[in-house]
Amino acid sequence: MSTSDKITIVLFLLAQTAAAIKFFFRLEKRLDKIEYQLYENGGGSMKDQMNDTREDLTHLKTDFLVLKAKLGE
Repeated sequence: MSTSDKITIVLFLLAQTAAAIKFFFRLEKRLDKIEYQLYENGGGSMKDQMNDTREDLTHLKTDFLVLKAKLGE
């Protein structure tokens, strides 16, 4: 194996390693964004939106039961 072949192989391995590192950093950034959505943060997260939806459904259920009781009288 010639010296130029060895250099080519080393450069190829370095390029592949750099690409893998870049991929993992992007993946980590995306996972951080997803994790941020799983916790309450004052209204902007998916968790906050689900809590708001649950509260709205509770109010609707109560209103429906009151209406049903009034119509049944």
